[in-house]
Amino acid sequence: MTCKMTGLNLHIARSLPGEADRAIRQLFELDELAYIDVHNATYGCFVARVERFES
Repeated sequence: MTCKMTGLNLHIARSLPGEADRAIRQLFELDELAYIDVHNATYGCFVARVERFES
């Protein structure tokens, strides 16, 4: 799902346990994506920020 908010793109992906790696890799296929804020939907809390790494 993609939502536009005040000129910014918000990309949302949901994954089940064990599927986060695949979801993160798919999101980073978007060149304009610099980082991902990961949240735990069960508790509604911020878990981590995943940043793009260029080798």
